[in-house]
Amino acid sequence: MSDVPWQQSVGFSERMAVVDQIAASLESADAQLLRPEAMLRAQQEESRCMAAAATKEDYIRLWKARLLSLQQAAARPQSEDDSDSLTKFPADEPTQTIGPYKTAVPFESGIFSTIFKAMPTMTTVGSKRSLVALKVTVTSMSQPPHNAKREARLLALAADHDNIISVLETFTLPPSTFVMVLPFLPRTLASLLSERLITPLRLPSIIHGILTGVAHLHSLGILHRDIKPSNILFSSPTSGPKIADLGIAWHADDPDCEPADDKITDVGTTSYRAPELLFGYRSYGTGVDMWALGCVIAECLHPEHEAFFDAGDLGSELQLVASIFQKLGTPDTHSWPESRELPDFGKIMFHQRPKQEWEQLLPCASTDARDLVGSLLVYQGSDRLSAKDALDHRFFDGARAD
Repeated sequence: MSDVPWQQSVGFSERMAVVDQIAASLESADAQLLRPEAMLRAQQEESRCMAAAATKEDYIRLWKARLLSLQQAAARPQSEDDSDSLTKFPADEPTQTIGPYKTAVPFESGIFSTIFKAMPTMTTVGSKRSLVALKVTVTSMSQPPHNAKREARLLALAADHDNIISVLETFTLPPSTFVMVLPFLPRTLASLLSERLITPLRLPSIIHGILTGVAHLHSLGILHRDIKPSNILFSSPTSGPKIADLGIAWHADDPDCEPADDKITDVGTTSYRAPELLFGYRSYGTGVDMWALGCVIAECLHPEHEAFFDAGDLGSELQLVASIFQKLGTPDTHSWPESRELPDFGKIMFHQRPKQEWEQLLPCASTDARDLVGSLLVYQGSDRLSAKDALDHRFFDGARAD
């Protein structure tokens, strides 16, 4: 019998995934709760579950029970006042100074960066005094592939596009704090889906806008590498989409990017990661973004807007691979020629699953919608529709006329 404490079987990334779920539920239950405070409270909740558990199974049971209770508390309709609070500056909340911005308030927090919303002064960028977002990163604490200064460079390269977020200015605070000033866009595709604010008639125009932005990035040689609903921003529920968060993006000519044939595979987010990434392929290309887009579109088409592939509560790569194989069929070197080049393909034997029909996988979607998703969620990266070609798909016939 092993003497290793069971707690050591729960990795840091697994615990952070639990914390993130709890924080999201806390924020849903209390619209006034800021992200940093939600994360702190979520960490405390998760730690209590860990301390009270006798086994890993106990730990999972406890945090799931706590998460369920928070989700039930959050299941009340959001009032109009709550919605309006996103775009209003909080007059009664304590503010802090970040460079020339004297009234910054924390809005959202990630692993390496914190987003503040701030009201420009007359001497700062944005003479109309509309809210801006300050993306604050301590560069000395960032880890590859995360790089805020590279993100600013790539956003500048992709500037002046309707579907890409723009950088208004950047500045550095000693000793190693880098700040990007961006338009304040409080909505995400994830939040609009969860609040059911996207109608079936409007969905094609939104997806078309996202694809237009991705096509622009790809035409410049930029791989986003983290396409997901929370990285698609909106100024309001009726505005057009803007692609954001190029913190792990790649470009061959950027000095801080890896060689083209030795790219980092630990990119993307759980359920949106392409299969070639999961099997260690380092020479991947734009296909990783197109796979992620296929996952996003499938999620939009799902009646409950659930992730199309299931990575489990803790974001397990093994469970994600099993979910992909269960839906798309277990591939071999004949059905997936690219797999011959994948370092980790074939190391684990999976049950042989037949491919499910798209009518079964997306029963509520139109034939055109299924065809679009099916043209993106293809094992062979070279066979996936490019963003440019996807824009001509018949699914968008009505959207192009808007």
